Amino acid sequence: MVHTHEVEHKVYYGADIKTDEFGSGFPRLTEGGTDIYTEHPWNLNNISTHEDSVLQFVGQRVSGMTVPWLYVGMCFSSFCWHVEDHWTYSVNYQHTGAAKVWYGVAEQHADQMDKFTKQLCPEVARLHPDLNHHMTAMIDPNMLRAAGIAVFTVHQEPGEFVITLPRAYHSGFNTGFNVNEAVNFAPIEWLRHGYLCSKQYARVGRQCVFAFDELIMRMVETLLQHKWKRAESAQVLPLLTKTARRETAGRQRLAKLGVKKLNHLKFETVKDDHRSCGRCATTLFHSSVECTKHPGPQVCMEHVGQLCLECSPKNFVLNFRYSNEAFGDMLKKLEQMAGVALTWLEKINKFNKEIKLKNQPLLESAQRLIDEGEIRKLPVTREVALLKHHIDNTRNLVAMIYNSQGSARGSKSFKMLDPDQLETYVCQLNSGPLRPSSQLLEVGGERVRRALAWIKDVKELRTSETIPEKFEREARSLLKEADNLVLNFSAFGYDYLSNTKKIDQWGHSEHCDELQLVTKIDLNFANMQSLMKYMDPKVQSELFKKKEILKHLQYSKQCGVFKSHQPTIISMTKQLEEAKDAEKKCEKFFSKIGVSRAEAMELWAQVRKSSWLDCEWINRMRREVCYSECVRRLTLCLVDKGPVEPNLRMANDLDKAFKCSIVLQSEVQFHGSRIAAFRTKVEQFVNRVQSLFMHESTYYSLYDIIGGREDVSDLAEGKILPLSLQTYKTHITELESFYQYNYSAQLYRHFELVYGPLVDLLKVVQKVNSGREFHMTCHCGRYQVIDGSALTCFLCRSTFHPQCVRWNSTQKTLPTGIFLCQRCQRGKRPAIGQVVGLLDEFDYLAHTLEHRAVQWLRNYALTVCHKLGAALIRSRKVQTYEEFAQVTDLLLKYFSMECYSPRIQSLLENHPYFDRMWPMRKQAQQHLDEAYTKFEKAKEWAPFEKLWERTFPPVDRRKKSAKTAESDDEDSYESEDEFEGMDDFGFPIIRMCQHKRCLKPFGNSVGWVQCNGKSCKKWFHYVCVDVTIYTLKKIMNWFCPSCHKRK
Repeated sequence: MVHTHEVEHKVYYGADIKTDEFGSGFPRLTEGGTDIYTEHPWNLNNISTHEDSVLQFVGQRVSGMTVPWLYVGMCFSSFCWHVEDHWTYSVNYQHTGAAKVWYGVAEQHADQMDKFTKQLCPEVARLHPDLNHHMTAMIDPNMLRAAGIAVFTVHQEPGEFVITLPRAYHSGFNTGFNVNEAVNFAPIEWLRHGYLCSKQYARVGRQCVFAFDELIMRMVETLLQHKWKRAESAQVLPLLTKTARRETAGRQRLAKLGVKKLNHLKFETVKDDHRSCGRCATTLFHSSVECTKHPGPQVCMEHVGQLCLECSPKNFVLNFRYSNEAFGDMLKKLEQMAGVALTWLEKINKFNKEIKLKNQPLLESAQRLIDEGEIRKLPVTREVALLKHHIDNTRNLVAMIYNSQGSARGSKSFKMLDPDQLETYVCQLNSGPLRPSSQLLEVGGERVRRALAWIKDVKELRTSETIPEKFEREARSLLKEADNLVLNFSAFGYDYLSNTKKIDQWGHSEHCDELQLVTKIDLNFANMQSLMKYMDPKVQSELFKKKEILKHLQYSKQCGVFKSHQPTIISMTKQLEEAKDAEKKCEKFFSKIGVSRAEAMELWAQVRKSSWLDCEWINRMRREVCYSECVRRLTLCLVDKGPVEPNLRMANDLDKAFKCSIVLQSEVQFHGSRIAAFRTKVEQFVNRVQSLFMHESTYYSLYDIIGGREDVSDLAEGKILPLSLQTYKTHITELESFYQYNYSAQLYRHFELVYGPLVDLLKVVQKVNSGREFHMTCHCGRYQVIDGSALTCFLCRSTFHPQCVRWNSTQKTLPTGIFLCQRCQRGKRPAIGQVVGLLDEFDYLAHTLEHRAVQWLRNYALTVCHKLGAALIRSRKVQTYEEFAQVTDLLLKYFSMECYSPRIQSLLENHPYFDRMWPMRKQAQQHLDEAYTKFEKAKEWAPFEKLWERTFPPVDRRKKSAKTAESDDEDSYESEDEFEGMDDFGFPIIRMCQHKRCLKPFGNSVGWVQCNGKSCKKWFHYVCVDVTIYTLKKIMNWFCPSCHKRK
């Protein structure tokens, strides 16, 4: 239709429907909305006035811009090419219906688009200079592409958002009935676009939707009142500086022309229609000029020459909003406020300047600078984005060069580089914008040198006349070197050497037992999972295929070592014929109906010698053998209560075996029903445990809740630990972490290592958090304390703004005024009696791993509550510091438990301990009551989708003289193998540091630091010596306490 211009279709488009009159597709607080999405940041009623959107400072509700519009479309209804008002961002959400097709032109082609549109309609463009600012041009995208303008397309489906960027032209049409909703928003980085747009509007006489200058001044006033993010002052300061200079220069120019009359005017009190420039239509805010003798439209200072042709400037009056002195005061205060951000941006500019001069600053230093900005929420300017771009490009090169070294040859998920590609990437890295560490460069260069030497050695080997034994020895050595380099040498002689090795390998395997799958695997429980994996036909085996053997036989004739392998060739031919016969037997076996397990094992004994062959029927027989053996052993564990605790994963594996196996079909009725009944009971138990401990929307798995906190040492070290809402779809996924252990004794040891040092580690975290500012602990990242009030977590001492706290029903399990943050309060904290009752109800599953995990938590909770109850009663009578210190330790254990005791709850109410040790709880309870009121209105708990523990910025500790366990140096603390998390018997272990009072932190990422004392060189945990990532960043040489005293 678009191409021919001859076919006509009449369509209807319900566009620009005001949601404040006809309703929105998203819930609104003003309508008494109780949905969890009422306050959601992606709710289109909230996004334009979100705290990160500067449109919150517009000062009025602008329909279609800050208030969403609805669009009801039908097939072929369309919208013309346009950019958003004031070049803002826009977000469009499709509620329902058919797809909406979008066409877009990027900002860099906007000028070209403007020019092209005017060339198509020169007469209209001459009459209407602001043609491109109206939705009146529908241009075929193919015409734009032919003119060299890149056009992009996206198809929007229901439930999807489409974001348009500043000054990005877009148009589109609907493929059927649909309902969409759209609104504008403007993050802080939009200010540059907004400033340019205001100049463009003035040039073409386009009416403003709002006064850009007024928006800036509202932001300035809010910043100076400390009611907005301090870091944003760095973005606002340049615009305020330009405004002050423009106003000062303009007023001086008017004074020279003879304008003497001045009038202070609050422009925000005047309607927009009455304060527009009569020449450029700009909405005036800072200043305007009007004639006192001939009242009429006022103008901006730029068009004072066109104000009144009959009067001289002496009859003009200058209306102004702020005096020059006021501008000076505001600039001074804003500069002080933006000091940190400006210093940071100066460093960013310095890096970009160094890159432009090709001085190659350090990649690690640039990354630390960017990390600092992200932690402090400093502004993201074009310069920051440019440096990020350089960092990403350099890191991509580093990843391509070095990540392949850890990938196995033949892996489908990674494509190996060839030597030429590696050399190219290393050259690009050496001459790139940023320079990684010298160690990385040396490793990359050494890898290139070794690759080139390998190619040279292969050429010499292929052309040399050498004895077969020496040829084989050198070929194996070169193949090993190729595997170590993890490069693709296929085009450089690798296949030649590999085939030679295959022939030699086959020569040592006349007795094929080494190649048989079953003899390779120890059929005990510990290796049962490795056995199960071969049930999947997609798993690649290490066996030989007929085509491969024939290829070796043919290739051997081309090798110079044919005579030495003559016996091997004869053996290969003979064994291949035997394997073909075995394959036929297996094929015949599977053509029968109702075969049994005994028949399968009898046939396996006959064809086992040929099980090295990778073919359809022998592979199928091999899988049946695996199924049978797994079913026999796992059934013993599940049903007959063998020496190993059964679990849900075993039952699922058995179910899979029965479904996949042919020979086990006769046993399904007997074993299958028993296993299905067991699985159903365990699933019921797990469901009850989940509903008892877990919220519907949670940041933690069941393992995280029951298994204790493994994040405490990381928090004490200053690591960034984001939390995201989890959605677990299956029990296996939810319980996967439990199944890393085969026995409950191993799992209990894990729990003991986590819960044991918890109190000491929490005290370290409390010490760290007590010295941190609001923006590092509260979710919002704001610096200031609002109304002088704060909520402090009892366990970790993180502080939060009261309005940032979200109440949930678990708060009822805590004493009055005690607050736990969402990192310390993981689950629902049921009563211990409920846990005991659940275990008693499912006591017939007491031998299972899942049941025993909950048993441990019950026993631990009862022990802690018994000790705490006695200490609370005793401390009421004897209120000494020692008694209170003991109560403090027990309270840390009690509140860290994911269950509670009503008896302890009653003892804690009005206990004198809190009056002395926690006096702020009355004020805290008031804030919690306010949060509860909001919760009652919402009726549902709506957790944050993502939480950040705003800790100190991460640093590359390998660059410090204070060496850490992450160092690549040869004298690092322990070898990689020594950091295994389990001993030889599968029990979890910890690594003690050399501190006299090691806190024994447990986890996969415990930080280590080495003393730089000449005669010391001992290694310590971060938490044991009170150091964090932040403190190590400032220390060039770290010394342990003993060495520090001697110094």
